[in-house]
Amino acid sequence: VIFNERPGEGRLRVLVSTLIIHLIPPSLIISAIIGALTKYARMSFPPIYVISLARAVARRAAVRERLDALGLGYEIVDAVDGAAADPALYRHRLRQDLARRRRKRELSSGEIGCYLSHYQLWRRIVAEQTECALVLEDDAAPNGDFAAVVGGLLEVGVHWDVVILHTHRAKEIQTIARGIGGTEADLGRSTSEIYGTAGYMIRPRAARKLLHVCREISEQVDVAWSKWWRTGLAFYCVKPAVVLEAEQESTIETANTKRANRPERIQANIYREWDKTLRRCYAVMNPAPKVGD
Repeated sequence: VIFNERPGEGRLRVLVSTLIIHLIPPSLIISAIIGALTKYARMSFPPIYVISLARAVARRAAVRERLDALGLGYEIVDAVDGAAADPALYRHRLRQDLARRRRKRELSSGEIGCYLSHYQLWRRIVAEQTECALVLEDDAAPNGDFAAVVGGLLEVGVHWDVVILHTHRAKEIQTIARGIGGTEADLGRSTSEIYGTAGYMIRPRAARKLLHVCREISEQVDVAWSKWWRTGLAFYCVKPAVVLEAEQESTIETANTKRANRPERIQANIYREWDKTLRRCYAVMNPAPKVGD
């Protein structure tokens, strides 16, 4: 196709281009391009919520610095301070008797606060109904592959409800997809428990289910929510992790919690063995999917 210019249009275009090049500093042009790319990245990236205690000033400042370096938007969400929260807000849901018979000790105020913090955020995620959300705690330290893996998880050809991004101690991983986002990180399902809530992606469907199954507070939140063999959620993880945990003093104190007596410890051992059996049976009857299945 040949486009015919009117007389003088070519000279006018050259004149305008010359004026732009000479009148607008290159630094402004580059800045505008970077700004546009950053805006696009924020639009295509899931919302990031960072759970942080308002009184943990140093931790909050440190996580801001780490996330600002990524150039992605995020929102700081005030965590529930278990030490200061009114027990009337959660007393009707708290089962310390079950905590002793399941985890061999009662939950500390810090663990209760952590539990409520994630629970309240799940409620918000359900209400906002975004495609998915990214939740970080204030000791999260995303690495250089973080953005690529998150973007890759949005396009991976398999359904997921929750994906753990942080460091975990799972030994056996059933691989689902390799090279997420062009990185060395693989997506998989652990055949064991995955502890921690430092960094994860979650869909509203999963948040809604967790609001129901985690209403009773009888275990730490990272124990209660990760039992995919009980919830039926597609609960996966990436390995190696793309969210590390900064070396900071924990704000959750557990040393002074009431310990279980001997009968309760026996019940806890039985509960754990039964739960382990359920997990193994579910894994056999419901094998992890593969990309392309």
